[in-house]
Amino acid sequence: MNEMTERYIYDVTRRLPEKERAEVKREMEAVIGDMLPDNPSERDIADALTKLGPPRVLAERYRQAPRYLISPAMYELYISVLKTVTATVAVICACVGAFAAVLSGSSAANTVGSAISAGIGGVWQAAFWVTLGFAKADRPGSKQKPWTVADLPRLPDQRGIKIPRGRSLIGIVLSVFFTALLIAMILLFGLSLRIFFFVSSFTRPLY
Repeated sequence: MNEMTERYIYDVTRRLPEKERAEVKREMEAVIGDMLPDNPSERDIADALTKLGPPRVLAERYRQAPRYLISPAMYELYISVLKTVTATVAVICACVGAFAAVLSGSSAANTVGSAISAGIGGVWQAAFWVTLGFAKADRPGSKQKPWTVADLPRLPDQRGIKIPRGRSLIGIVLSVFFTALLIAMILLFGLSLRIFFFVSSFTRPLY
């Protein structure tokens, strides 16, 4: 079998439950074989695979179980970004919550409680937005660049599974993006609190 065809079938079947992969692979080999002429060229194979469409979309058609919110192909990257963003945002929110409590003259116990509460709230918000972003980006119908055979992944190394550098880079970029977005929201909220307490200190009745 041609390597390009193997890579295409691999990209489809890796997104499916393991028990379904062998049957889907056999069916796809037959379908692709019927689409090709005798002694097909690389161009013929590329055209046939392009007509079949993006592997992620074709995998959804083969899937027998209900769809995932985050697909298996994106799940590891999603977890990596989620851990990084929630940890960062939790620390920042806790600091902002403690700072606001100190400005309001709260006791040490209340300050600690405010920090914990703000940290937990930040974690929930970060988890929500990261999950929403991945779920939206992972939808087969979402707007993405046109798929080509150049996007096919390499076949896995039988000697061991290695994380592609591209996936690591994507994880870093997404982590920075979500973290920067949430930090900006938190800092804006913290600035509003400081302005509020500053104005309140001048508007309290003198008695």
